[in-house]
Amino acid sequence: MRDERNGEEFEVRSSRFSELRTLNFELRVAPVPYVSRRVSMSMDSTKLRFFAPCPSGLEGVLEQELHDLGVPMTTKTDGGVAFLAPWSSMYWVNLKSHIASRVLWEVGQTPYLSEDDVYHAAYSLPWPDWFTSSQTIKVKVSARRCPLTSLDFITLRIK
Repeated sequence: MRDERNGEEFEVRSSRFSELRTLNFELRVAPVPYVSRRVSMSMDSTKLRFFAPCPSGLEGVLEQELHDLGVPMTTKTDGGVAFLAPWSSMYWVNLKSHIASRVLWEVGQTPYLSEDDVYHAAYSLPWPDWFTSSQTIKVKVSARRCPLTSLDFITLRIK
């Protein structure tokens, strides 16, 4: 999803979890001029979940790069590397990584079986903490091996 005015972007990603699917909401965190005013994002040691996407086939190289940049807890997946880190490490990775195309902040995760589950998961997030009602955002839903009938329907419903 993209805030058209500020260029902030977040994605809704889907990953396979046995028969029950898991929905991950990720928010691009740089630049964050608006978010930093509304949400307390001090440079403390609180570990948050991030995802660094990269070109296919470079996941192992990116994982090593993240370790070299001081991020010890990583999980290599198709299309990128998930990691736990404080805000300061995320900013460092976003600034110094040569392989990651961007860094996404996971703001929520929930299992889903239907389009209604995805809608309720998106609806339950604290969007007013991140965007004002005067801002517009672009909703983009992408998935791999998704059992749902229509991603376009989910996108329209969330918007």
